Amino acid sequence: MQAWLIETLGDTPNLVTLPTPDPAPGEVLVRVIAVGLNFADLLMQAGSYQARPPLPYVPGMEFAGIVAALGPGTSGPEPGTRVLGICG
Repeated sequence: MQAWLIETLGDTPNLVTLPTPDPAPGEVLVRVIAVGLNFADLLMQAGSYQARPPLPYVPGMEFAGIVAALGPGTSGPEPGTRVLGICG
């Protein structure tokens, strides 16, 4: 999977290829189609937000995508279902 990765606060994010995770029990794997980046994300990237995630991290709190897989024993939207969510 591709992601914009912030490795150093204040620097430009890098587009990287990361391994696609397997969903664990109780988890849903979503193929993200769109993300929302907001002012809080920009402040975090600059190191000016009150919360600082451990580095490196992938910015973004809102997403829309398609369910790719369900973890073992997980009930939820079937693969192929369009979904949206907020993280954090």
